[in-house]
Amino acid sequence: MRAYYENDAARGPGFGLFRVEEAGLPQNGQGLQASYALLRAGDHKSLHSHGWEDSEYRLTPDGIREEGGALLLLVGPEVVRHLDELNTYRFFLHLGDETRRAPLELAGIVYPPESGRGGVAGAQPPPAIVTKPEPMPETPPALPQDAEDVRDESDTAPLALVAAPVSPRPSRLPLLLGLLAALLLAAAALWFFVLRQQEQPAPPTPETEKTATEQDLEKKPEAGSSETEKPKQEAGAQEQAPKEEVKADASTAQQAQPAPEPVSNPASTVATPEPQPSTQSPTQPSVQTPPQPPLIQARTFMRGGGTAADALALARVIEKNEAETPSPESRDAVFLLLGVAAEGGDPAAMLGLGGFYDPADKAPKGSILPDPEQAKLWYDKAEQAGQADAAPRKANLRAYLEKEAAQGSAEAKAMLDAWN
Repeated sequence: MRAYYENDAARGPGFGLFRVEEAGLPQNGQGLQASYALLRAGDHKSLHSHGWEDSEYRLTPDGIREEGGALLLLVGPEVVRHLDELNTYRFFLHLGDETRRAPLELAGIVYPPESGRGGVAGAQPPPAIVTKPEPMPETPPALPQDAEDVRDESDTAPLALVAAPVSPRPSRLPLLLGLLAALLLAAAALWFFVLRQQEQPAPPTPETEKTATEQDLEKKPEAGSSETEKPKQEAGAQEQAPKEEVKADASTAQQAQPAPEPVSNPASTVATPEPQPSTQSPTQPSVQTPPQPPLIQARTFMRGGGTAADALALARVIEKNEAETPSPESRDAVFLLLGVAAEGGDPAAMLGLGGFYDPADKAPKGSILPDPEQAKLWYDKAEQAGQADAAPRKANLRAYLEKEAAQGSAEAKAMLDAWN
């Protein structure tokens, strides 16, 4: 069995219906006595007429009708406002003494306006527009007849022009004089501290100073220079001869010394440049978008209407990603996907779905409650479809029920009596 929630557009916002699809349902909804129950998987509370409570409670739909082989249960705002797409629910359909159950699939809930959720789930209500009332024009008070006559006479009377006394304008001469005096003081200060220092001559240096004696010697006439030139020439000849002898001795000593060996120019050697480290930055890894939570992936797949094989493949991927520490949300997602694949006729999905309901199976099951009847139902379908592992699991389930019956469980004893 599969159960969906849909909005009832014909009745307006806040009204919806539960669509139930399964073979063997009554084809005519007229006069059918049916009730339903909703169990929230997160805290295992049941929906009552006034909210969620611990005890199980059966609700009566507003109406029942049949459409396309499916059974439609009409509900109103008192039920719709308690639903939330972020939670997982189990739907119980009670037809007389028979009870059928399935996970509830819901999306796009349109809440009633008075619930305060603002229409579609997740949408925010538009801000209220507050308009200010326009001020009403004030009506002038009615004047007495005498006042009206006086007003009319004043309107026709000529206006008398009265010259207003003109106050003398204050003189600006003192202000201008004050500004002029301030400018003069500023110019005087500028000259005293800046320009005056630039006009002073630089102090003489020792190189430029000359004594009075040196200046007098430079001003003497060149008379008698011929007399002094002869002794100078003789002294120059005497000085030049020793210099030539020194040069000759130096050249002879230079010839006696061996020639120096050629020295290689170190600058001519070309050094091999060392390889510079690469400054190219390594390729940055591409940023990957984190995957969606498993429960969101499962619900998105169910809305898209994929095949049974695709549903089973996605369930296996979620199980592989969280194989070490599976979370309750991932187990709920696997349960929903296995339900789609099992309804589509996949034998492996039937066997896995029965394991979620099997109280003897100790694997993590998220928020799914054990249900021996559903476990046996899906084990039977898997065995009929050719799953060899279905028979051993049925044997383990029967052994579990026998143990429970021995401890006084009436439900286990009734199921063993009906076992075939």
